[in-house]
Amino acid sequence: MDESLDLHFKHQPLETASKSIRVLKILPRRQQLSLIECTIEHVALCDKTYVCLSYMWGDISPTREILLNGRRMIVRQNLWSFLDKVSSQPRRRLKSIYRLPFWIDALCIDQDNHIRALFERGQQVQMMGDIYFKAAWVLIWPGIVGNARLLLSIARAIPKDTDRSTTIDSYKDLFQSLAMSLLKRTLPDDYKSVEELVYKGYWGRLWIWQEILLNSDVRILTGNGLSQLEECFPRSFLHLGSIPRAPKVWTAHQLVCSHRGHRGYIWAQADPAFGGPISLETMLDLTTDSQCQDWHDRIYALKGLCRELRDLPVRYNSRRAQLAGDVIWQVLKERHLEEHSCLLEDSSWIPFILNRDAGLLCCLMERLDVTITYTCPEVVRGHPSQKHSSRIELKIVEWDGGNFLNYTKYESLDEFLVRGLCEGCMLYQAETLRERGIRQAASDWNAKVVHL
Repeated sequence: MDESLDLHFKHQPLETASKSIRVLKILPRRQQLSLIECTIEHVALCDKTYVCLSYMWGDISPTREILLNGRRMIVRQNLWSFLDKVSSQPRRRLKSIYRLPFWIDALCIDQDNHIRALFERGQQVQMMGDIYFKAAWVLIWPGIVGNARLLLSIARAIPKDTDRSTTIDSYKDLFQSLAMSLLKRTLPDDYKSVEELVYKGYWGRLWIWQEILLNSDVRILTGNGLSQLEECFPRSFLHLGSIPRAPKVWTAHQLVCSHRGHRGYIWAQADPAFGGPISLETMLDLTTDSQCQDWHDRIYALKGLCRELRDLPVRYNSRRAQLAGDVIWQVLKERHLEEHSCLLEDSSWIPFILNRDAGLLCCLMERLDVTITYTCPEVVRGHPSQKHSSRIELKIVEWDGGNFLNYTKYESLDEFLVRGLCEGCMLYQAETLRERGIRQAASDWNAKVVHL
């Protein structure tokens, strides 16, 4: 066995019986060129005992080394830059940051690919809404920003009631006077510092919607300064560019405005596991331009915000068709089972109900690149509560850039319930699909196809 492996940090299993997480303490640097040192421990998930870091993982390379509980750990450059900034600053400058330990997903969740780590990852993502909701506060690290002090001064000087149509040209005089009085910089440099923060890749992350909206106290670290999110981003500050042509600026604007607007009812939830009031359709629409590294997170990253996803199982080994089926079942259960208790007895309810959620199905198909079809057992005459003996057939086709991958078919409501759209999914008539195409096959089965 290679003895050098013993020098690298290995995560110990978390307690599965109770909600537990790992938290991290960043130690002051002993010398400027020494390795950054942190300690990590297991704790029960409790209110206000830790700070969550919201940041961008960044590129796989380059990487840097740190010491975690005295053992070496590889981290990506952007996280290392944050740890370097915090560990290098005198404690008096960042007292609030040093007061509590951090929860940082890259370090506090086992990111290996073995089975135990995948199970833990799913379990921790299942708890993610709780983790961010119960944090003392959330710290945004957008990455290294050039002239952060000037940026904050400009942001605070811009009137808060500026109209959305206002452009950068309207601020030339303001920028020029600020540049002369603060740092005697030229206008292009001033604007560059503002633009640099707003256009950071951080604002393109899908996960930040949950990370920012679930906590009432969100702060941002730029340069040497720590500011409240709204203090750094007044509404007018986000109107400095053409929002329709700049998705990251639009996302930042929506997040900050949502952070204000949802203060009264998202944070009032006693238990975030109950689910927030934001509909799944709304979040799928708002996050169209947001990105994530793992395609599973196109759905899982919204779990803490949408009531339809509150009981969604997190399985990172599932296929896209299986995840789509999971979401469909959660929508049926959350929206319709109480209203239509006979759904459990009569599968003919399903097509009628899914018709009402066609908009959601379209968003879901686009997000996961799948096609969803389901049979109409018979033409429903009158009220759909009439009993039918025909069985429901739900089919989900998985694509890859237009190429057929898999076809999952559920022949009965019992199968839909028992298998949970995740266990032991079977391929059905793949040859027929390849030869004749999904639309012809759907027609053969008298199926209703929900089109994109």
